[in-house]
Amino acid sequence: MKKTSVHLVFLLFIISNLTAQKKEVCIIKTTLGDITVELYFKKAPITVANFLKYVDAHLYDNTSFFRSVTLNNQPKDVVKIEVIQGGEVDSTKVFAPIPLERTSQTGLLHKNGAISMARGKPDSATSSFFISCCTALISIAASSSKVST
Repeated sequence: MKKTSVHLVFLLFIISNLTAQKKEVCIIKTTLGDITVELYFKKAPITVANFLKYVDAHLYDNTSFFRSVTLNNQPKDVVKIEVIQGGEVDSTKVFAPIPLERTSQTGLLHKNGAISMARGKPDSATSSFFISCCTALISIAASSSKVST
């Protein structure tokens, strides 16, 4: 798969109590602008802790969105999705896989803008994550803009 040249400069972790549900907010900085994601620790504690472990270890720094899935590039798939995927880290630094927290348990949905850990099968998620997309986010992943450091 072709990697795009939009890089994650760094993920800035900010703890914030915006509502009664404690939210952790991460800002993914790209050359085309920031992507703000909210993480719901109370609803998906294993998944959030896993994502933040990679953030805290700076393993997402200077990585890229390496995959974009659109309705047009998955003609044989029965279930169609639109996502951008990032979080590809050095294989020698990947942490152990985490147990799957199903949406039926968490109440969280894969709507536009939702962030989730990517996996090949249940209980296999490690570093790779995806963001459910609308067209604007897919454009970010497909862009040829370079990171300015």
